[in-house]
Amino acid sequence: MLVNSIETKYCSKCSYPLVPAAFEEIKEEENRKIKGIEEKYQQDMKAMREEIREEMKEQLAQMVAQLKPEVIREGLS
Repeated sequence: MLVNSIETKYCSKCSYPLVPAAFEEIKEEENRKIKGIEEKYQQDMKAMREEIREEMKEQLAQMVAQLKPEVIREGLS
């Protein structure tokens, strides 16, 4: 049988938090990790949106370049 000392915040066998302060440390670390994941997600989404916008602009420019001048004039009328 394992007996942890009274000063121990975590079980020396399984790392289970033995005092409220240890539990709070774990919560804070998990919240920090979640916040980091959320920030990375937001950055990735912003980058993907910008990449898609640029691709769409290029495709649109290519499509316009392939139009015959008379089709463009008709569209403007």
